[in-house]
Amino acid sequence: RATPMRNREDFEENEGARSRCVVEWIVREYADIVESNRFHMKSLYSFLGERGVAYDKKDVKVMVTSVYRRVFLLTDWLSGAQPPPKSLKGGALVAAGARMLTQKGVEYEDGDDAMIADILALVAPQVSPDERRGARKAAGGAQAEQVKGHRQPAQRQRGGGVGYASRQASGSVGGVSRAGSTSVAPPRAGRADKTAKVPKKQAAGP
Repeated sequence: RATPMRNREDFEENEGARSRCVVEWIVREYADIVESNRFHMKSLYSFLGERGVAYDKKDVKVMVTSVYRRVFLLTDWLSGAQPPPKSLKGGALVAAGARMLTQKGVEYEDGDDAMIADILALVAPQVSPDERRGARKAAGGAQAEQVKGHRQPAQRQRGGGVGYASRQASGSVGGVSRAGSTSVAPPRAGRADKTAKVPKKQAAGP
């Protein structure tokens, strides 16, 4: 069962754990997010709840867009035509990743080094240095088979979502249509659940 925030102190105390959980969830669901072009927020809320991490829905919606952009860019960086040298490891690799994100227009935030380290630790083992097929294929492929192959039917049910950042640098969030501010594209045919679109051209970064 999901564990919404009970008070601000509880929320702030869980910030590090919440960030790690969001990173883990996005990396695990990366292939599905790219394929569906949506974040399935109910799945994320359940994921946080399973780990007993308190959250606030609005804050998590902002966080998920910010984390996704970092995951996308770092995956593309590791699996691209010019990946970082194999000699780069640990703090040096994190620092290089941070510089790359800055060059892509991602503003540095407190805790980014720890988040980058978490992302690299999860993504790097899944990226084959012999297969430079771009971020989507490199981070999808085997990962999609592994994740979807072990997913139970009940876990395939998806819920509401949030649109990817409408402005590349700010990380602003498109809300679910019934929330009021931003119109959201309807789910694809065959999906009964409500999700929100992740525009591909913005997901790719500047």
